[in-house]
Amino acid sequence: MTVPLLSIPSFLLVLLGAGCVCPLSPAFAQSHSPRQSAAKPQTAANPPAEAELEKRISAAQAARATGDPAPIAQSNERLIAFALRDLGQLRLIQSAYPQAVELYRRSLTFEDIPDARVDLAIAELYASHPDDALTESQEVLAADPNNLRALNVSGQASMKKGDYAKAADALDRAARLNPDFDTLYSLGICLLQIKDANADKNKLRAAAVFQQMMQLTGDSGSLHVLFGRAYRDANDMPAAIREFKRAIALDPSTPHAHYFLALAIFATNEWHATPEIKSEFAKELQRYPKDYLANYILGFIASGERQYEVSDKYLETSVAVNPNWPEPWLYMGLNAYARGDMKRAETTFRKAVELTGSDEARSNYQIRRAYIDLGRILEALDAPRKAKPTWPRPAPCRIRCSSKASRMLQRWPWPEAPDPLRPLSPSIPRTKPKPPLLFRRTATHSRASMPR
Repeated sequence: MTVPLLSIPSFLLVLLGAGCVCPLSPAFAQSHSPRQSAAKPQTAANPPAEAELEKRISAAQAARATGDPAPIAQSNERLIAFALRDLGQLRLIQSAYPQAVELYRRSLTFEDIPDARVDLAIAELYASHPDDALTESQEVLAADPNNLRALNVSGQASMKKGDYAKAADALDRAARLNPDFDTLYSLGICLLQIKDANADKNKLRAAAVFQQMMQLTGDSGSLHVLFGRAYRDANDMPAAIREFKRAIALDPSTPHAHYFLALAIFATNEWHATPEIKSEFAKELQRYPKDYLANYILGFIASGERQYEVSDKYLETSVAVNPNWPEPWLYMGLNAYARGDMKRAETTFRKAVELTGSDEARSNYQIRRAYIDLGRILEALDAPRKAKPTWPRPAPCRIRCSSKASRMLQRWPWPEAPDPLRPLSPSIPRTKPKPPLLFRRTATHSRASMPR
């Protein structure tokens, strides 16, 4: 169907009003810098894309001047497809992933080209649809096995599904074509995560990949913090501790190096805080007094040791930095409850429950403690039943407990309570109970994820 040029200014004006196309448009990946990660939207200015838009507008105007319906329809459809793709990028920037997916799909009805299909795969990946992202990227790779962006998307989607062997294969091919930082780091993570008969060989390959990264960017403390996190996610704690210590040796002021070292030792020590562990956390705060993570974990440790005033000092600092995470509020409530300050305990428990909402990832033992103690407070105050909180209840406990086990569950601190790394990866979904976030792994890794 012919689409007249005059029928589409409503969304073209969005793009032309600012004088340029959305700067994240990857529609013409061939014009992008080869050192950028091919699986991620571009963040730099994109003059070639702006020139392409102007070229398509000129072509549509020239076709209209001929009066020939066929060229008019073809040029208008190409212009509409380009505009829809850039609107999709705008939605992607705004984290409106379902809308971005729909816009990319609509663009393919006007112009089905590989770059547009990879754009759709990226949107599906950000929308947490790894199967759809794989489908779209594989369709591109079937026609062009060396499409760099499609290989990266395929690798990242397989990582998100936990198929690390398949992800490593795609990322290895991408790294051979273009060994950029993000691709190499993701490849190293996948190699460490593959648990099969070749695990030792894959570990050596991962070490070689990390060495290649050092050659690419130069050695630094922050780089070894990233390596340590990769080993930690693979449950190789000795290697993780080695990398964190190497980071500190290179630069004692490396952000989060002391914190991650302390946390790794904390985990290997079965969450018993030794003087060495507390000293490492304190060193992090000496350099970064407003660090949310270090303040939170020191508050947790002090609370477990019944040093409630010391704990509150750290927890209040973490709340001042980030008031939207429920964990510090929870432990401030537990501190107040232990001291008999029921008014403060009720206020902080309510805040913790409110911020947790219906997030099942946090609605296990730690938030149950808030419900239990808040109920006791209301009962002690002889509050009427109708005054009890009506927030969404956490998911029911799936474990049958004996009376002795039930009493143990009410003890505090809870082993699963520390959630120190959640702010570093807030959008990661959790579908089953996991240990503290020390062992949580991210779906994508980029230079932006490097500490401070």
